[in-house]
Amino acid sequence: MSVVMSSVSDEALFELLGKHGLPVTLARVAVLRVIAQVEPHHLTTEQLCAAMVNLDEGLGFSTFRTAVYDLATAGVVDRVVIPHGKRGRTLLYELAGKPTHRHLYCQLCQRIEEVFDAELEARIAARFAQIGFKPATIDYALPGLRASCAAVAPGSCCGTTRTGYLSGGLDR
Repeated sequence: MSVVMSSVSDEALFELLGKHGLPVTLARVAVLRVIAQVEPHHLTTEQLCAAMVNLDEGLGFSTFRTAVYDLATAGVVDRVVIPHGKRGRTLLYELAGKPTHRHLYCQLCQRIEEVFDAELEARIAARFAQIGFKPATIDYALPGLRASCAAVAPGSCCGTTRTGYLSGGLDR
């Protein structure tokens, strides 16, 4: 993870919380700051927690965890679920409000690719409307292999050394 300069001001974060009906708290603002300022912008709970410890705001783990869940429940941040086999999963968090998109997850290098495809989203929305289906607010990443990774290790991704940013910890 690397810290980058963010154009998100505290005032914008306060406004975002208010728009979603959440009171401004130190923990919520700190979580939003971390997600906005740390690359990559898809962070696991462990990565968020580590960044929060580095901020040294004096927040306890349970306060931090409550803030993350409150933000996700209110729709301020989105959850992205990466499945691992039959029972495992990784939860990632990203700021909500981006145009509708899909997440592709490479099982070898663990990179997340965001796919913005208005035509695809329109077809999916039309099909959902046709059958009267309202999707959940949780996004599931589609696991697979990037072409460059498949070329390096054809036919094998499980059991290889992970080099991506998720290798620091999993929410299982």
